[in-house]
Amino acid sequence: MAQRKEPLSAMNKTALQSEKKATGMQVYWSIVRYVGFILIVAVLLSVFLIVLSNDMFSFVKPEENFTIVITEDNDTAGAIAEELQNNGIINHPLFFRIYAKITGNEKLNPGTYELSSTLGYEALLYKMSLKNAPRATVDVTVPEGYTVAEIFALLEEKGVCTAADLERSALEDEFNYSFLPAASAAASGETDAEETPQVRTDVRWLEGYLFPDTYTFYVDDTPKRVLKKFLSNFSGKFSAILRKRLEELNMSMADVINVASMVEKEAKLDQDRKVIASVIYNRLESDSFACLQIDATVQYALGEHKESLTAEDLKINSPYNTYVVEGLPAGPICNPGLQSIYAALYPAAGGYYYYVARPDGSHYFAKTSADHSKNVAKAAQEFKDEAAKAAAKATAAPAA
Repeated sequence: MAQRKEPLSAMNKTALQSEKKATGMQVYWSIVRYVGFILIVAVLLSVFLIVLSNDMFSFVKPEENFTIVITEDNDTAGAIAEELQNNGIINHPLFFRIYAKITGNEKLNPGTYELSSTLGYEALLYKMSLKNAPRATVDVTVPEGYTVAEIFALLEEKGVCTAADLERSALEDEFNYSFLPAASAAASGETDAEETPQVRTDVRWLEGYLFPDTYTFYVDDTPKRVLKKFLSNFSGKFSAILRKRLEELNMSMADVINVASMVEKEAKLDQDRKVIASVIYNRLESDSFACLQIDATVQYALGEHKESLTAEDLKINSPYNTYVVEGLPAGPICNPGLQSIYAALYPAAGGYYYYVARPDGSHYFAKTSADHSKNVAKAAQEFKDEAAKAAAKATAAPAA
């Protein structure tokens, strides 16, 4: 049997309404407190961010200056953060450390730095960071007539690159210069390494094109960058006028540099360069001389410099030995300077076919074998006289 609900009395209705009102007020104040908490947190966070941003970017800070000395004992951002704070440069060392770590500038370059509070974190770290430290450089003077091997050894001695790394780069890296033998051979289809030693079989393919000059390199430089600097210099020095001269002579760049390299090694005085070049060309064009017979090519083939060559030396089996091969050697025998290149492009006029060196570095030139024999005898006597003078001077000198 269903029970009948009793109607609420007026008192009960009032109590229920009061209870609902109290619950609503509680929810209201909970919301107010929550919103107020959020606002307070937001304000505090904003203030914190403004303060941090001001420190990080140095928007508005009183100017303070400080000289800091960084050594190997304190060469990290973390190690100097407290010191920077103590001297008014930054206000929040913890965030300075975090910023340095995030940006990869934690490691600092030892040195003395003038710092200011007007600099933000990025500027401070940039100024002291090891990554932004200036790279050490070294000046290297490459003399005219150095071979590729000698240049590589010199660069290693100066701390630019190791000879092994330079050799590897010379053989493996690409160098897009049209004057290089490898590029010329590839363009013409002449890529037989047996007949053309310069084409990437060893570093001699660069012989003649590493222009002798004074260069500034980085210490521990990259080998390809170093070689490109030499080659770019050669390209710049071999001007459009000189290239036009090649066309006038109907000669290739490779042949002219080949001749210039022999001139460089044979001539000691500038006055003789063009005459020696003319002797080379006269012999090449004459049916009477199968071989050039240039002593410097034998020295190159031997791989060492000898004061005097023996009969056996002159017979060495090498494509560079012009006592046994006809015409030009397989490639340049050194890296010639501009004067020797000019001599190869503008040889002297005259019918000389012989020359012999004198003690002072100059040469006697001759047109016939008979005259050459006389010059050889004169030069030999001059060398003998010079040796006698040197011996007499040494004997007369007081003992130390």
